Amino acid sequence: MRSIRLLLPFLLLLPCGAALAHGDDDHDAIEVRILMGEMYFQVDGQAKGEPLRLQAGQDYQLIFDNVGAMIHEVLIGRDPVAENGRYSGYRKHLLANVSVEIAADTVIDGRKRAMKAVAFGLEELYADPGVKLALRFELPAEAKGRWEIGCFIPGHYEGGMKLDVIVE
Repeated sequence: MRSIRLLLPFLLLLPCGAALAHGDDDHDAIEVRILMGEMYFQVDGQAKGEPLRLQAGQDYQLIFDNVGAMIHEVLIGRDPVAENGRYSGYRKHLLANVSVEIAADTVIDGRKRAMKAVAFGLEELYADPGVKLALRFELPAEAKGRWEIGCFIPGHYEGGMKLDVIVE
């Protein structure tokens, strides 16, 4: 069974439909697909390791597509926490004080399943293989700087599953 696990401070579930479609206001959002595979995040259309560049004040829809064979997690933050030689997360989260729409599509027992939620603040998401997660948000000016997308499932971050994010 495929699962989608979310850790969200304030969560409002919305009716499901075409979860990765967001209605008439999509024309303002810049859509970026990010592939998650075995020990990597990669912006679709860019070379592995090339950073994700975002502009403060712009509306984005990031689509995380787990194309690998393992469960992965998505955290976007800075200042990784190391405990006993292993990394376990970030001290600061990019979307901690931002309104985020979260949508997910997956197939369970041959049937397409969709979920959509709105949260104020986001720390981490988990996605099984084949799951697509869409995050829609607008970053404030104070978010400018260097951040990182990382997966902190044991061994993944240490294995290179991280990607620089530059907010300009």
